[in-house]
Amino acid sequence: MNKLSVYKVEGFDVSILEDVVRAHDCKFKPCGTYSQYSIGLVDNLFGDITTDDYSYVVLTVATQTKKPKASQVKALVKSKVESFKLREHRDPVKGDIEIITSEATDEVLANTYPDDPKKINVIFSGDYVYLDATNKQAEEVLSFLREIIGSLPAVALPTERVGEKLKSYIINKLPEPFSLGNRVKLVDELGLVNVISGGSIYSSEVLPTLSSGGRIKELGLEFDSVMSFVVKETFEISGIKFDKAFLSETEDDESGSFTLQYREAIRMFNLLMGDIIDES
Repeated sequence: MNKLSVYKVEGFDVSILEDVVRAHDCKFKPCGTYSQYSIGLVDNLFGDITTDDYSYVVLTVATQTKKPKASQVKALVKSKVESFKLREHRDPVKGDIEIITSEATDEVLANTYPDDPKKINVIFSGDYVYLDATNKQAEEVLSFLREIIGSLPAVALPTERVGEKLKSYIINKLPEPFSLGNRVKLVDELGLVNVISGGSIYSSEVLPTLSSGGRIKELGLEFDSVMSFVVKETFEISGIKFDKAFLSETEDDESGSFTLQYREAIRMFNLLMGDIIDES
């Protein structure tokens, strides 16, 4: 687990998940000859479609893409256009070009290998759903789940206060057990982006930039001496890294290591969310 996107799903009955997913033909199938995208459920690390792990329900979704190379399509279109001219004794019009391009794309696609499938874990806990994915990937997965479930009231968390809170973490202080990391992405008052990493951020131009109207896009933090990560102004978490000693007891147990990681990541996020988002 190296990233995290979180949505609120208040009022959703998670107990229906297992019956719903088993009643639909929603298992992952690799991209077909002419398909560029595929998405579906796969067994999670616990060996099942869904798993009620105490207060957590875990789904794993796989996605796969197949992208025809634009240069190959362009070359084939050019060849087909020349053949069209010889055969039809005229230049192709817009409709002809569209058909030729579609045919060329399919031909290249049929001989294109798909990317390796990407697995995204979806963890329901309480009134929230946690995905080890970017926000864009999470939206794709949630859209797929809505199709098979029928309704999934997943709402993005408010982000209005995130930027100012990240700024206050540098200027003022962080809530325990968080501490500052060594990476920050700044945008100054002119809109110029500056990434500072390594060493102490207090020894750089961070404070002067913030004092003159700059803002923070990303901030590196550490949690309870076991995890480092980057929180973005979109409230997306990336770059999650766990201390090796923290995972040492589960290094030969993939599912056990995953459980330890996602529980700690969720604990971290819930504490951070409680400080950043005022839901009162």
